[in-house]
Amino acid sequence: MMRESRRMALAALAGCAVLAASPLRAADPWPSRPLKILVPYSAGSVTDVIVRRIAERLSARIGQPVVIDNRPGASGTIGLAAGLKAQPDGHTLIVGSTSNVSVSPALGIRGAFDPAKDFVPVAMYMKTPIVLLVHPSLGVRTLRDLVRVARARAEPLQYATGGQTSTTHFLSEMLQRSTGAQLTHVPYKGSTPALFAVLSGEVPIGFDFPATCSAHVAAGKLHALLVSGRTPVPLLPGVPTAIEAGYPDLDLVAWAGFLAPPGTPRAVVERVHSELAQVIGSPDMEERLRAEGSALERLPPEAFRAYIQADQAKWVRIVKETGITAEQ
Repeated sequence: MMRESRRMALAALAGCAVLAASPLRAADPWPSRPLKILVPYSAGSVTDVIVRRIAERLSARIGQPVVIDNRPGASGTIGLAAGLKAQPDGHTLIVGSTSNVSVSPALGIRGAFDPAKDFVPVAMYMKTPIVLLVHPSLGVRTLRDLVRVARARAEPLQYATGGQTSTTHFLSEMLQRSTGAQLTHVPYKGSTPALFAVLSGEVPIGFDFPATCSAHVAAGKLHALLVSGRTPVPLLPGVPTAIEAGYPDLDLVAWAGFLAPPGTPRAVVERVHSELAQVIGSPDMEERLRAEGSALERLPPEAFRAYIQADQAKWVRIVKETGITAEQ
């Protein structure tokens, strides 16, 4: 009997030792190990560069490495799909944006999930407008001039975008609807080759983001006619906003923020948001975002969720109005 009792006691102690050695994820403080950020776009893209800067500062603040995992493809939904399966403990974040959270679902491009319902919004960090550009050889300096030239031509002018169903493609179609100018879409495989096409004069009109086109505008290699939305861009002084130019329908901006896997506890989300808000709102980070032509945004989780829901509804309307369909 004593031998049996001793064996049971040893077994109980061994079980306690195993439990002590096992990571109890629910009880672990955050962060208890390195963080991973899934970026659904290629390394070197505007989104990737900004996220890496945020990750560097977040790592220094929380005392844990923050690893970037690029998962490009399928309009950003590959990265979302990977995040869907991640452990919901705050150690994996996913970059959500206009493209993969709002536009793709509106086009019917999605996995077996709805980004607005299945992911947990943590923190938005930026909004950025789109710039309407022309090659100097076209001889126009204002949107009014462009519309006049386009209407006078027998053949439609061509314009370059980063691809079929890109945000720049949608803005171009909205521009045609607002002005009556007839243009022909020339999609490229990404924003960089599209920008080079306009720089070389291969295509006279293009749409890009302030971070990548402002230096070319300052050098006189391109003329900027308009920035979408309602907020002027310091990188492009004197360039009117869509509102200032009299085209309120072009109040369109791209956004980006951090999401967490479904089921992430609210307390963890609030802690992660708090740390990210400190990083994103720091003076040097705000200055860097402004230097890239983006506007700083610090929405708390619930406000971010409401923004996403409203943005999805807006994009459903835009897709219907423009008639743009997903590339087959």
